[in-house]
Amino acid sequence: MRWEDGRTMIAAGRTLLEQARELQALAQTGLAYCKDPFDRERYERIRAIAVDMLAMQADVPAEEMRRPLGAGYPTPKLDTRAAIATPTG
Repeated sequence: MRWEDGRTMIAAGRTLLEQARELQALAQTGLAYCKDPFDRERYERIRAIAVDMLAMQADVPAEEMRRPLGAGYPTPKLDTRAAIATPTG
């Protein structure tokens, strides 16, 4: 996708899923920090659009997708895994 003056749009080369995830993160961050009720309404609408997009991608009802995605400010998640080998098996 390109603007008329030739600049590349941000969405170029990104999947709908990637864009929906970014919208969801932006909405959650906005909801965590907004103080204005009008901003809150806008961020809630952006979150609803993102949830609808993600639900379509996952082929599940939007209500099922809304529950796990409604949890506060998005932070990096850590994952730790280990395998322990002992001489005895």
